Amino acid sequence: MPIEPKPKPASCDSRAVAPRVPHGRAFRMIAPFLLALLPVVALCLLHAPVYATPPDDFVQGLFARGQFQAAASSLMPYTLVLVSAPLSALYQLMPQVPWYALMLLAMLVVSFWIAWSQLISLGLSRARLVCLGAVLLSCEIVCVWYFTYTIVAFIVLAAGLMLIMPRAVFGDAGRPSLADIAGYVLVALGFSLRPESGVAALVLFAPFLVWALARSRRAGTLLRAVAVVAVIAISYGAGQAAYRATPGWEDFPSYLDAGRKVLDTQRMDVSRVREQAPELSDNDVAMMYDWDFVDHEVFSTDLFERISKAESTYGLAHLIASFKAKVTYLLIALSALLLAVAAALSRMKGLEKSVRVLSFGVVAMALLNYMLIVMRGRPRLHIVIPVAIVTLFALLVCCQGPTERKGRHSADAVPAPGARARVVAAITCVVCAAGLGMFWVTTVRPLQSRLSLPFAAAASEYVESHPDELVVFGHTQSAWFSGTDAFASARWQCPDNILLVGGWESETAPWDTCLERWGLTDAAPLMQLATRRDMTLVATEATAKLYEAYLQEHVDPSVIATKVSDLGAGAISSKMISVWNFSSATGMPTA
Repeated sequence: MPIEPKPKPASCDSRAVAPRVPHGRAFRMIAPFLLALLPVVALCLLHAPVYATPPDDFVQGLFARGQFQAAASSLMPYTLVLVSAPLSALYQLMPQVPWYALMLLAMLVVSFWIAWSQLISLGLSRARLVCLGAVLLSCEIVCVWYFTYTIVAFIVLAAGLMLIMPRAVFGDAGRPSLADIAGYVLVALGFSLRPESGVAALVLFAPFLVWALARSRRAGTLLRAVAVVAVIAISYGAGQAAYRATPGWEDFPSYLDAGRKVLDTQRMDVSRVREQAPELSDNDVAMMYDWDFVDHEVFSTDLFERISKAESTYGLAHLIASFKAKVTYLLIALSALLLAVAAALSRMKGLEKSVRVLSFGVVAMALLNYMLIVMRGRPRLHIVIPVAIVTLFALLVCCQGPTERKGRHSADAVPAPGARARVVAAITCVVCAAGLGMFWVTTVRPLQSRLSLPFAAAASEYVESHPDELVVFGHTQSAWFSGTDAFASARWQCPDNILLVGGWESETAPWDTCLERWGLTDAAPLMQLATRRDMTLVATEATAKLYEAYLQEHVDPSVIATKVSDLGAGAISSKMISVWNFSSATGMPTA
């Protein structure tokens, strides 16, 4: 350890050099890994992770396990083949191991290992390291608490770029190093895990390319940029090729792309929808926005493409709607915090003017990202949170840029009186602890409380006791899945007498297998509710009434929905979820 200099009076103009962390090789390798690993292990020991978006993550895991609709599959709907194929292979070897959850946790550990390594390598004083370490630790805790593949995809791709960028932009962009290769692998994994997240994370690093082109235009820098784009293109191409070459998945990419343009934005007025699709009734539009669009006879890829022409992705109406969500105000607070962090890091490291501009350019990209989220009317925690974390990662890369001062004090070029620095560190730790506490109370605890909802047990019992009945879940499977944590999900066996309605999975091979098993057509499986007595619906009363009107319009005006029994309240709202059957006065149900 270096000898600590005596602190000088605050009034002295001399620059105080606070004690710094050791820089031994063993410390630089082991300490960052432990700092990344131990919080994840501790949190998992205290409580198994709970999926923040159970319909998506749980269904992803079912596909990887070959369990969705009790049908085998090696592909996943929202994750590309470079991740889904190895993951499915692991499940084939040891099906009881929660590989999907462990994969996400391992990706988080590796990503934050890289972030901790770069933070420690900055040579900051202990007090400043504590400040930034508290923020970084809080970010990792939030990622484990709010556990979803969307956030992990952001983080993993950003970590890959953290390995590539320092040499490519600031250093000797010579031959590729092991760090570069590892970075490309992480970029491929992050993009393949969720392409939309990967693109958003990549955009936040775009200012580095602009800075490098304006500053040096070195061939090595440009080649690395081209390599990143090539890795992403190969990952995307492999994913699309796998979908289009696998029977039952050929139409999935176009169906997903067209549908998302309509449903992943704010709801359009019925009149605007019907301008593009006059064949739809008001109730059909309501069914579509209620995510009950699996009858391809009515809701086809062509229909979504036509409706998307009237969709205004960004606009004032979406902006106003966003301010009704609490997440928008978190977004504003994070924006201010990112600006403060950028200013503080630039000052701590004494970065030269151009690098300071770069750091604020990174924050500007984050603010632009946030603005687009708000103007699209889609402020969501699993998007807002990772944008802030990725921005922090990018700012750590900026800190490795050239500084204004050289010599003894270049690593920490501004005065850092010991007492004041310790006070700031203590305040930062308190603020981070308070923020984590608020996040736990408002977000994490409600997620974990869903594990004890009676509905999950009641739904399982009903399905098991009616093996000869096809139970259609009208996007109520979220409440069912919420009763299982991320580790226990590997033991959840999908019954072969359920139909899970409420996503884009109706254009996949497992869905087709389930329909064939029950003698249903892909064109209109929901319409069979009106004519078959071996089909029931699990839904809220509002959804059951939508189905009733839908069947009256498309099958028989005399169809009536009848409640069979109540199963319990859902996970997101307190509305009762019940079992419903449908009967017709003019047509006899068929077995």
